[in-house]
Formats: sequence, C-alpha cells, structure tokens
Amino acid sequence: MKKSLVLFFILSGLALLFLPAALVVANRGREDITVTQEVLSGNPDAAVGITLTTASHWDGHLLWNTEYTPTGTTPARSEFSFSGEGATWEWTREKSATLAFNASVDLLDTDTYSAWNAANFVFPKIAQQLMYRASEEEYSETVRIGDYYSTYPVVFRLTGISVDYGFYQDACNFMTGFFHIPTGDEKLKITIYQSAGSKERYFQGENVPDADNIVIASASAFGRDGIYYTYCLENPESGECVERGQNRGIFFFPFSGVSKYSVSLEWEKLENVCEFPPDMVPLKMHLNEDETYLYIVARQKGEYSLLVYSLDHGVVLQHQIALDRQEHSGSFCRMHFIENGILLTWDDNYFSFVAEENGEYRYWCSGIFPETPMDGEAQNPFPWENACAFDGKRLALAAFENWYGLSVYLAVYDEGGQIYCGHYHNSQDAERKISYGNKISPQGEALWSTRRTWLTRQANAMFQPIHLKLE
Repeated sequence: MKKSLVLFFILSGLALLFLPAALVVANRGREDITVTQEVLSGNPDAAVGITLTTASHWDGHLLWNTEYTPTGTTPARSEFSFSGEGATWEWTREKSATLAFNASVDLLDTDTYSAWNAANFVFPKIAQQLMYRASEEEYSETVRIGDYYSTYPVVFRLTGISVDYGFYQDACNFMTGFFHIPTGDEKLKITIYQSAGSKERYFQGENVPDADNIVIASASAFGRDGIYYTYCLENPESGECVERGQNRGIFFFPFSGVSKYSVSLEWEKLENVCEFPPDMVPLKMHLNEDETYLYIVARQKGEYSLLVYSLDHGVVLQHQIALDRQEHSGSFCRMHFIENGILLTWDDNYFSFVAEENGEYRYWCSGIFPETPMDGEAQNPFPWENACAFDGKRLALAAFENWYGLSVYLAVYDEGGQIYCGHYHNSQDAERKISYGNKISPQGEALWSTRRTWLTRQANAMFQPIHLKLE
C-alpha cells in the first residue's frame, strides 16, 4: 500500500511538472494568434478572395485550427480544443512496383556469398563457374555479363504491401522471358577469397562503371484489380532511354487475390495493354479514384510531358501535354490533383500546372515557388506538402516555411507568371522554445516531414495541416 502511494505521488508530481508549461502555451496561444503579412513581391490585391487555414498542436494535447485572409481584411480566427488522450495522425506507405535485375545489378552488390549459397547471387552461373577457378587465396576477375547470359534475369518487386507470387522461381522465369531484356557489354568484377583457417571460398561481385551501363526506370499505379506498370532501360550517365529490343509498353499485372496487407499476382495473365513512347523515361504514374484515367509524367531529352490515358475502352492515349520546364537540377517529386487541375512539382521548388475542364487538359503555367531558407532540421516542404487552388484565372499556392514552423509562403499566379508573393508570420512560432523541448508545430508534422518520409520509404500522411480556398 505504501509503495502504491509513493508511486502515485511521484507520477502526480511529474504531471504537475509539465502543467505550467502547458498552461503558458494555452494562455498565450488560445485566442490571440496573430498572423503578420510581409509582402515579398507584386500586388497584395491579387490575393483577394483567398483564405488560408493551418492546423497546429502542442504535444498532441492542445490543438488549434487557425483561419485568416492573406490581405488582412479580417483578423486571424482560431478554434482551440483539448485532447486528454493526445491526438495521433496516421500514415499509409505508398505502394509501388518495379522490375529489378533479379537482385540489384543496377547498384553495387556488396553481399558476400559462399559455395553453398552461390545460387542467391544475382548471376548464379557466373558465381558457380568462377568459384573454384583460382588457386590463390584471393583472386579477382572482370567478366562480361553477356558471355554468360543473353537476357537479364528479372523479378517484379512490390513495396508498401506484401506480395504472393505463388511459385516464386516460376514467376521470375516467366517475367524474364516476357520482358526479354538483352544483356550488353556491362561488366562485373568478381573477387574470390579464402578465409583464414578454412577451405571455404567466398566471393563478392560489383558493377564496373561503364558508359554502357543501364538501370531500370519505371512507374506504377495500383488499382482494385491489378497494377499498371511501365519502364525503360535508362543510361544513368546521359539520362536517356536505351533500346535493346526489350518488351516495352504499359503493362497490367492482374491480382488473383487481395487483402488489407498483401496481394497475390496472377503473373501468367500479365499483358501489354498499350504502347508507351520508346524514347521517354517514365517518372511517376497515377490512377484516378474511379480508375477511368491513368496519368504518367515522363522525361524526354531533358524535357517533361504529362501523358493522360483514358481507360474507358482499353488504354488509349488521350493527351500528351508538354510542360514548360526550364533547365534546373531538380528531380521530379509528385502530382497533386485538385478539382480542376494538376500541380506537378520538382524538388528545386519548380512547378507546372495543367488545367482541366470537362475532361480536357491544357498546360496553364509554370514557375518557381519562393525559395525556403534551410538550416539544420528546417527543410523545404513545398515540393511534397502544399496547398493549391485554381479558379480558372488565378492559381494560388501555399506551403509552410519549413517542416517545423507555422509561418506560410503564399504565391499567386496568372497564365503569364507570378503576380504576388507574401510571407505570413505566425505568432505561434514564438512559442516554439517553451516547455522542455516541446513546441507548437503543424499537426501531423512528425509524419510528413522529409526526414520521416525518407525513413518510412515514402510515407503518405493521411492528414494535411494546411488548406487554401479561393473564391
């Protein structure tokens, strides 16, 4: 009994220790959140009719939803709520699929193999033939893959969900023949050695960098009944497609079974459902919710296009829209779909917008969203997490200044380019250093920050803490 009372008082004391900090945050931020406008360029009148909403929290217990107009015609309004249990935000892992050269020949293979597991090497014929060729303790030899294999052994890999192939090796053999990717002059360096005090031989294999090397560039989209997929062989140095007579196009992998955490592939019914431009490198693919349209972003000699396929009667290319992308060093990130258009973003803050009306698509504008100063953990959210609204005449884009603060950049564009840009400073950022490392942050911030996204292999946060309305 005494021990229970002691434990009770200890826990109560710890709770009280954090209570004053919570009260400070609540009292300072409950009703008097202010947003200050800083005009960076253009005419602020271009932002008339825009409303921004941000969602913030302190330790998951104190929650705010703050709404304000960028022109400052009305003061910021904040709704405050308290969660005793602590709010949580979920994420779902993005599902993707790709062909791979059996193991990972497009990357260095530094695993160590011995005679008993040589069949697990990406090219078992090479491993088995070279294993006992050398008499000395350590021996290296560079071999041409094409001398042992006429086509690359491949496997179809899924991430974000488990997959059942049935008989795995049968599936690999079928897909190797189906896609028929010929080998070329690519070379492997094989190192064979014998461990001290043992007669067992071990070996490692790694790619030899060469102008003829290839990697598989691909894009995929999951539907209710299967996976749409396309790929090309890409030269990693030039970024261009390599043609070797491989089976190319848009493919459909049907499911024979689906559960919440896994799918079963009916790989014997894999089919090529549509041609895909042979000189284009696919980057991203998206299937709309009704499964009536398939969208693919692709690159061709440094220029980007959005391809829109109708799925009403087979897979038919309906639109190919050139995106006015100037030369930048950034990589393509994502497609953001809104009611009447598609925002496409790159990781250097470049974007293109494609307008949609009654199933017709047209390029509308491109630009560069305001650069975000980055230091330490403060990284740039815009390419991955942003708010977008379009009324046919104006495109409004907004994003947090960084992953951990609540200040917002807003930019407004017409078809000719940017007409306004503003920086909106949130008074809650001044509370960030209160209370033992806790701070007021965007709701769900731990899920959609780039660092967490990277760790969870491309997580999709199911909560969006910034919204934009354009009237």
